[in-house]
Amino acid sequence: MYKKPFKLKTWAIRFTWLFVIIGVAFLYLYPVISCRLWHDQTACETEKWQQRNLPNT
Repeated sequence: MYKKPFKLKTWAIRFTWLFVIIGVAFLYLYPVISCRLWHDQTACETEKWQQRNLPNT
């Protein structure tokens, strides 16, 4: 039986991209999550949160 060779390089690149995307999303959403779930005042008062929440106030 012929087995397809496991390409470590392409998988490493994919995992790196996935890790970067998750990291950026986590950093972007962390103030929102901590403000909504844990009612953290310092997280609510961050600039990102204020910019996102500007139309609602």
